[in-house]
Amino acid sequence: PAPTGLTAYAADAEGKVWDLRWDPAPAGVAGWRIHESRSGGAYGLVAEKAASELTLSRTLTSPGSVSWRVTAVSDAGVESAAGPTLGGGYAPAGTGAAATASGSLLLLR
Repeated sequence: PAPTGLTAYAADAEGKVWDLRWDPAPAGVAGWRIHESRSGGAYGLVAEKAASELTLSRTLTSPGSVSWRVTAVSDAGVESAAGPTLGGGYAPAGTGAAATASGSLLLLR
């Protein structure tokens, strides 16, 4: 099954460090795959986590929008559909950062 309870939030005042979190895995899930897209580009795999790991921290090195998708991987190695798309990013000084998922978070400086 697709992961649930996904959230993303800026972990620093500048919006350069983003923490992603998701709910614990149901039975049969061996791990997670986290895919990332920068400024609307193609998604690429950026991390694989064990089923017991429920967070990922990403440091953005350049301004722009970022989207993440998390998938579950079964014990048999089958990848699920992605859960909700999470978004964030940062802009040059003074313009703020934003994250969206099932809820929204907006940071303004």
